[in-house]
Amino acid sequence: MNLFFFHDTEVNGVYTYDLEITDKHAILINSELKRLLLDTGSAQSMTVNDEPFLLCGEKHQSSSLNLINKVNELSGLNLHGLIGLDVLSRYRVLFDYKNKKIQFSANPFNIEGVKKPMKIIMGSAISLEASV
Repeated sequence: MNLFFFHDTEVNGVYTYDLEITDKHAILINSELKRLLLDTGSAQSMTVNDEPFLLCGEKHQSSSLNLINKVNELSGLNLHGLIGLDVLSRYRVLFDYKNKKIQFSANPFNIEGVKKPMKIIMGSAISLEASV
């Protein structure tokens, strides 16, 4: 089983990755053009062939409930895997749509702005109303 990784830039515990937005889906892309969908609706991360992956300097396992081929068939997104809440819940995530980057941090981001409440359903944040 191969371990694949996403090239990141780490500065003060903040990991930055390339981001693609396709049909309102957030997708991380690595140098080998492997694509991982950020999926807050999935409890577990999974990859094609159940390969583990390296993200934020940590090795993450793929669920044995591998549904990626079915997801690709239904969505046409050509994904290598998806990052579920088992990984996403460990980090704070910041999207930089303008520069096509996404950042992960175990600590709060040092940014200015207005805080907006998020709707929490079944333990997961599902929506945020905002304007840019």
